Amino acid sequence: MLWSSFAGERRVVSCVQWVPNRRGVVAVAVTDPAGHQERLARAGRLSDAYVLIWNFRDPIHPECVLECPYEVFSFQFNPVNPDIIAGGCYNGQASARTCGAPGPPRPSRKLAVVVWDLTEEHDRIARRRTTAPRSGSGAGGGAGAEDGGAGGGAAGDTPAVRHRRASAGSAGFMSAVEASHSAPISDLQWLPGIEVDRAGRAFPVRAGSAGTSHQSLARSGTLGAAAIAALQAGSPVPRECCFCATLAADGRVMLWDTRVEKLLKRGGRRVDEAEVAWKPMHVVHLLNMHGVDFAGARLCFDFHDLVAGGFLAASHDGQILGGTFVKALGDNPEYSRYCHAPHAGPIVALARSPFIDGLVASVGDWCFKLWLGDAQTPLFSSPFAEEVYTA
Repeated sequence: MLWSSFAGERRVVSCVQWVPNRRGVVAVAVTDPAGHQERLARAGRLSDAYVLIWNFRDPIHPECVLECPYEVFSFQFNPVNPDIIAGGCYNGQASARTCGAPGPPRPSRKLAVVVWDLTEEHDRIARRRTTAPRSGSGAGGGAGAEDGGAGGGAAGDTPAVRHRRASAGSAGFMSAVEASHSAPISDLQWLPGIEVDRAGRAFPVRAGSAGTSHQSLARSGTLGAAAIAALQAGSPVPRECCFCATLAADGRVMLWDTRVEKLLKRGGRRVDEAEVAWKPMHVVHLLNMHGVDFAGARLCFDFHDLVAGGFLAASHDGQILGGTFVKALGDNPEYSRYCHAPHAGPIVALARSPFIDGLVASVGDWCFKLWLGDAQTPLFSSPFAEEVYTA
């Protein structure tokens, strides 16, 4: 796939996700493969960053462009409402945004989490699909710039959803610098069906949330499959998904409430956005087997029992940690239950089976391993491959 506006030898794809409920449509994050020293040399400069939504029917022109002030290295569609997309950026200050809100972007040196809302963009994307040419033809059709803040200019432009600053009628927001990650976001996961308070207690979403159909869950990937399995086991289907968790190499897991609009209302009155600091609802500090910050790379939750708070995390140096985000009693609560190093290199994938309860797969260096429950001895280890696994 190629688009002339982003074509170049210094662009790579850092994350790919299928778009739920749509066949043959993928979203990809486009980033610059610059090294750490090169990034330090140009620190503080604004640069273009995008998540592109592609339809296989037109592999030349993206269907939609999600703009972001910093490069996105991981993102996930909301499993209950796929119109909401959360992404983790290269630098550490958190942000949530509603697409199309008026106003210029707020400059910032750091950004960790960004949220796009495509709820109001369906008409423009549909017009783009109906007027888009086939591969090899001229510029793509589509809607031009419209009120409501969507990008684009004259007819033929690809619809762009801009990352804007918060304002009246907008749910966009940016976190306080001191409450953000200090390292690039390596993974982001939605937590359907639960809420977490500032004391670290998890509980099911409150009554009154809109229900979710069995059909929509079936089209929502692994999280949807877990929800269906919970339904078949007699557990309630997640009725809302408003919390997400981020993991970074600074040894922290942060839980964010994306309903940032409620922060702008205090005591029944609306307050100015400058008076509000959006912070993670709960922060978990993880230590590795040597007692230093856990260099987190991948995050994995048990979606059948999120209220229990258990999760697995994998690191850049081959360690797997079992932990909990539920805060224990005491001044210095311990969130890590165990930690071991089954891989010799970075773990690039960590996922639970949607079909077999308790089965976990980890992929790193030249092999993959299967784990059952909290066992620290693998159920199966694959033979070493000739090349290093990348996903």
